Amino acid sequence: MCPISMSSMKRDYYELLGVNKSASQDEIKRAYRRLAVKYHPDKNPGDRQAEEKFKEINEAYEVLSDSQKKAHYDQFGHAGISPGAYAGTPGGGFGDFFSGFSSSGDFGGFGDIFSDIFSAFTGGGPGGARTATQAGYQRGENLEHTLKMALKDILRSQQVRLRLRRYEKCEQCLGSGAKPGTGQVTCPDCGGSGRIRMGNGLFSVVQTCPRCKGSGRTVGSPCSGCKGSGRVVREREITVKIPAGIEDGYRLRLRGEGNVGIQGGSPGDLYLLIRVQSEPGFIRDGTNLHAEIPINVTQAVLGGEVMVRTLEGLVRMKVAPGTQPGAVYRIREHGIPVLGGTKRGDLLVKINVQVPTRLSRKQKAAFEQLRKEE
Repeated sequence: MCPISMSSMKRDYYELLGVNKSASQDEIKRAYRRLAVKYHPDKNPGDRQAEEKFKEINEAYEVLSDSQKKAHYDQFGHAGISPGAYAGTPGGGFGDFFSGFSSSGDFGGFGDIFSDIFSAFTGGGPGGARTATQAGYQRGENLEHTLKMALKDILRSQQVRLRLRRYEKCEQCLGSGAKPGTGQVTCPDCGGSGRIRMGNGLFSVVQTCPRCKGSGRTVGSPCSGCKGSGRVVREREITVKIPAGIEDGYRLRLRGEGNVGIQGGSPGDLYLLIRVQSEPGFIRDGTNLHAEIPINVTQAVLGGEVMVRTLEGLVRMKVAPGTQPGAVYRIREHGIPVLGGTKRGDLLVKINVQVPTRLSRKQKAAFEQLRKEE
């Protein structure tokens, strides 16, 4: 049995990045950035398969982003980039690829791409310290709330009061998390950089410090009111304006009305889910409403006025002589307002002609006479 070389076991670099051989450098770069974010260890903690995938796509990009290495690979495959395959690369291969990251968090030729990748996880590039005021990743959690409304309530804009339980800034420490009279200190785990190196040897990455969450600062003496978090749970009543004509399932985003962040972080948002309840006798169709009314045979034959129920009360509607069953009449501007506009839809009324099942003698005689005349 012939021995299988390591190079023959490797997957094609173009296949790994999901691009064609004719792909431009911009296309290769975009493909790499997308996959690096997807399989980054920070996003897949403890996932060995994701870790191996991350190493593979980094190896592929290291070759395909270099014109000389790419040319060797296109001509000779993996053998063209094996150790000693070309001059100018001490030792060749990729054994020192990950160990080439500097202690400052710089990634050499990969700096611009890894800055974008780290931004996806931490809100900033891999290098340099961050202060607590810069720690955008300490932003508070978003909240969700469901608001039920009657169909008639959306005919006009409404001011609705909501009572929420959420995290708010601790008044005792003013959100810092530190005991009054004390302050924050340099994080002992990262030395104030906000970043720590994880792993060694072949696979080593710089990630956000889990203790200070990347701020570089931590609480020395925690506040007794909030246990060092800088926030406490409180009930709060807020007023929300609901626009007329809002749809069922619509989500309103209220910026800054979510939980406040830890140790002075900015607040998250409140997402308000609108559930518009159905109204018996009406079917909503966009801005129009559909309804159905019964009329007797005499009204259908001779015509006249009938009373129609709308969301705002009863209105009179004229029925033309000879109206057929299933005919639809339109009552203008008695539907739902256009969201964000001033116009309203219409109420479409379907006619249901009711045929009597019991007749008095006089009624029966009248219908007999009508039949003779017909």
